[in-house]
Amino acid sequence: MLPRFYPRKNRSFRQAINYVLREQVNHGFVIAHNLDGNSPEEWLLAFQKNENERRKQSERKNAVRLRHIVLPWSSKDEVTSEAMEDMTRQFMNLYNPHAVYLAVAHEPDQDHEHPHVHIIAGGTDKFGRAMHLTNKDLLELKQKAEAYQREHYPEYVHSQIEHGKNDRSRSKSRDYWPKKRDDSYKEKLQDLLEKSLDKANSEKEFLEILGSIGLTPYYRKGKASGVIFQNRKYRFSSLGITREMIMALEQERNFLERI
Repeated sequence: MLPRFYPRKNRSFRQAINYVLREQVNHGFVIAHNLDGNSPEEWLLAFQKNENERRKQSERKNAVRLRHIVLPWSSKDEVTSEAMEDMTRQFMNLYNPHAVYLAVAHEPDQDHEHPHVHIIAGGTDKFGRAMHLTNKDLLELKQKAEAYQREHYPEYVHSQIEHGKNDRSRSKSRDYWPKKRDDSYKEKLQDLLEKSLDKANSEKEFLEILGSIGLTPYYRKGKASGVIFQNRKYRFSSLGITREMIMALEQERNFLERI
């Protein structure tokens, strides 16, 4: 298991919740840890309430408002839903048992080969303490999570990682995220688009940010469908940006204006 961390500095809770619960994905379990409610709207309010408690203590502009964490396992291991849930709960407990989390499992199907879990973590725990980890603490967290997997699920040999300076080179990362010929471009683009989406509060602003960094949006049937890069068109959907994620920017802004 090689955890991936994506910190976000805007309060894109609705966007994150919609993304992990998107309908076209084969869902497994859902864990709402320290979150009140049983629906996406109630979870959204709980995340917002938790964030507001921190903002009363600190108005730091560049604070991380949420963390999107992905826990993947190799498709070569027949990882059960029960094992994934157990390792997910253990990971969250190791990170911070007092944090607010929403964890959603995406199980393999014809369109999604690799089992993985998305975790949305609030920017602070229930006591208002920041969820920031130093590089040393982050490495220790990964090592402890890996040690738990090795002890309790040693049969998942293809998902084992030697955490350290060369995490990616020591892991068989191609088993997690298969490479294609144009992956180097697509990875750069995906990173740029995710950062731009995090900064934006509307679709218009998202497209303006893309234009400012040299990415020209192209349109189909009047809707922005992707960007032009190196004289080639890349669809947003092929870069992990769905129409629902873009539309959620407007929903998030309208929600924040009402509270």
